[in-house]
Amino acid sequence: MDSEALTFEGVPANRDVRYENAQCVLRITRPVPHLILSRIEGYFTADALAAFDATFRRFASDGVHYAAFHDWWEVTDYVPEARAGLTKLGSDLERVTHGVNILFRSKVIAFSVRVASLVLRNVTAYSDRPSFVKAVHDTLRDGLPR
Repeated sequence: MDSEALTFEGVPANRDVRYENAQCVLRITRPVPHLILSRIEGYFTADALAAFDATFRRFASDGVHYAAFHDWWEVTDYVPEARAGLTKLGSDLERVTHGVNILFRSKVIAFSVRVASLVLRNVTAYSDRPSFVKAVHDTLRDGLPR
């Protein structure tokens, strides 16, 4: 993962969390209180899921509303429990999560996002990076819609 990609085309990193194992790299940053960015590359393992869950729960514990942007463009697949675990996390944190925005190219991830959006009302799917990056920068600049 190069440093430009880690900062989402120039968004400064802050409160970084990085988890890495032989199958994946996970990075989460909160550059401002109302914006959390994540990137996962490779096979989304159970221990990466646990790190992702713990980090988002810790960030949400401050009660500050935020939008989450997940760059899962390089996710190749995930453990079977990831879909249920991520949907539960999204449901548990819905009170402080303004929106869940997911960038993907994998058909497996596309299917999971569609399933999650049946349960969670605040999911936006992206299959092109320029639109995703624009949404990140718009949220950084403008804050959350009222």
